[in-house]
Amino acid sequence: MEDRAVEQKIVMMNLAQCWQCKQYLPPGAEIRSRQMMTSVLAGRRDHLKQYELVSLCTACDDAVAEKQKQEEDRTGQNMVWVGRIVGMLAVNRIFYHIGWPLPIAIIVTVGLLWYGILGRSMLGLWIAENTLETSLEHTTATGEPTLLAIVIILAMLVTKYGWNEPQQENLPAEGGSR
Repeated sequence: MEDRAVEQKIVMMNLAQCWQCKQYLPPGAEIRSRQMMTSVLAGRRDHLKQYELVSLCTACDDAVAEKQKQEEDRTGQNMVWVGRIVGMLAVNRIFYHIGWPLPIAIIVTVGLLWYGILGRSMLGLWIAENTLETSLEHTTATGEPTLLAIVIILAMLVTKYGWNEPQQENLPAEGGSR
């Protein structure tokens, strides 16, 4: 037998590691990067959160993206409810300011919220209220603002749902073929 010298080579590979599951990612595998909170430094009065760009495998990145989306959706829904409450209070104030009794103002405001026109009605009523105050140079609680408020609400309903004309059916003409 021949003595063959086997040449030994040492190959160094820099494998990426998933930051979340700590699994090594083989060369050629998809590596995703995401900025995530990596540490929290606690002080006496406040906490300093440190964010870094980390490497994630596809499974961990998908899980983090789904969790982040759910958190954003929850935050968005909370802000929508805060906006609805503020809008209802503002519209109630406008209705009360123009002379509507409070129970009727609350019922109409809930109806506006139900039909999804609270925001645009609030804007229209606010513009109408300010226009009347500046043009008449004083606040009025007569029938004009009430009529104007009803017209504005009806206009907002028409713009949201459209003006549907009843369509006539095509009836056969009299004396047609038998």
